[in-house]
Amino acid sequence: MGILLIDFNDGGRLRINGRASVHDNGVIKELFPDHPRVILVEVEQVVPNCAEHVPRLVPLVE
Repeated sequence: MGILLIDFNDGGRLRINGRASVHDNGVIKELFPDHPRVILVEVEQVVPNCAEHVPRLVPLVE
């Protein structure tokens, strides 16, 4: 799976690649007893991305 994190203030981007597994029971699920399932992400790679095409967002001033 991949996650792309973007900071719209400075254009910074970070890509996280890994494998996700769903746990409905077992040791991992027992760590979160109030939730029906747990998604465990094993990170394989973290890569900064080019910020060239990220639009700069500014807060709306009212």
